[in-house]
Amino acid sequence: MTNIDYEALEREYAENGEECTGNCAGCSADCGKNQVTPKYAKRIFAVLSGKGGTGKSVVTALIANALAKKGLNVGIIDADIAGPTMHLLYGLEGLADSDEKQIFPMETANGVKLLSMGNVYDKPESPILWEGKQLAGGAQFFYTEAKWENIDVLLVDMPTGLGDVPLQMYTVIPFDGAIMVCTPDALCDYMAIKSINLCKMVMIPPLGVVENKVAIPCGHCGQVSTLGSDPAEHAEKLGLPMAAALPYDVELAIMAELGRIAEYECPDIEPLADTLETLIKEA
Repeated sequence: MTNIDYEALEREYAENGEECTGNCAGCSADCGKNQVTPKYAKRIFAVLSGKGGTGKSVVTALIANALAKKGLNVGIIDADIAGPTMHLLYGLEGLADSDEKQIFPMETANGVKLLSMGNVYDKPESPILWEGKQLAGGAQFFYTEAKWENIDVLLVDMPTGLGDVPLQMYTVIPFDGAIMVCTPDALCDYMAIKSINLCKMVMIPPLGVVENKVAIPCGHCGQVSTLGSDPAEHAEKLGLPMAAALPYDVELAIMAELGRIAEYECPDIEPLADTLETLIKEA
């Protein structure tokens, strides 16, 4: 994974102006380096995690399902080009259609529009051996060269951690905010704080933390055991509001494995969906 030199970034941004952060989206300065792309949705949110294994893609799908249930037109970009999984969660097979100009997002069982490398690359068993800039270019292609029509909210399932791909996407796609997905443990904290600070550097507001896998019920007696620290305290440690706290759910794991996550309802994600809906309607 590429190590980001924050001091070098700050120096580069300083060359563009005193208040430049490197995020061209929403910037009116005529510095000659503006790379703003059009906005294809009323709101665009990044869903990210500091490390792998947090369940970020599943959480992205749960947020999308909740928003689609509200009657919103929802899109998802699976930006993990080398390790796509979103198409598997929704059970989408085959390749996405395209013409000479654009690629067309596929549609899930509950009406969510989705683009994933799993529906573009026709060799699913072969690794994608691309370098950082190629991976970033592929992820941006799903935004700039896709036919996103009448989309209220676009969720971008970001690659895990830091590196070329998220950095370049943050400075090109006009994100309205970021949602951090964490598990309540110190290992996650270490990278989550770095990811949160990177968002702040490029002026993408972190909206809150989804604490995932915070508890697990016993399969025999039903007693719930908490995992790690208290979710609210953990979110406070990260300096963000707790957007949701999700227990480990065997039914969810089964539905995801079967490619039927569109059928799963998650009441615990509803408060976050309500907040995002308000932001979308204000756009």
